[in-house]
Amino acid sequence: MANPDAKGLNTSATVGKFTRGQEGWSGTYSPVNIPINFKNGNKVKVFAYNPKPENIGKTVNLELEGSINGPKNGDGILKVPFTKSGEWEELVFDFSTITKIPADTKFTQLVLRFNDSKDGAGDVVYVDNFRLTF
Repeated sequence: MANPDAKGLNTSATVGKFTRGQEGWSGTYSPVNIPINFKNGNKVKVFAYNPKPENIGKTVNLELEGSINGPKNGDGILKVPFTKSGEWEELVFDFSTITKIPADTKFTQLVLRFNDSKDGAGDVVYVDNFRLTF
């Protein structure tokens, strides 16, 4: 969809729009064509945009699942809060902080959630430019 604020940190013309689901399930999952390989980095960086000031402090979850040679589903979950509203920010999910994940782990599925276990069905956030880094 069209970038809601194509200036500053993220000037991309199009971005991903995430609409939060009903209570009890606040996310979506995406199988990846090429497994996420921690030999290529263990931090996932993503541009994120929160249009509602009342959502500052609410978290975006990045969950890595479908491990080929690593931990079970539920072990690769990190939550990072929004610190801004009305502008893009970069959220960093540092999976090196999870000791259950071996350095050579590969994942075949990425799960994105927003504001789990809280009210907010229908809330919208935007994401773009997912990157795997060290």
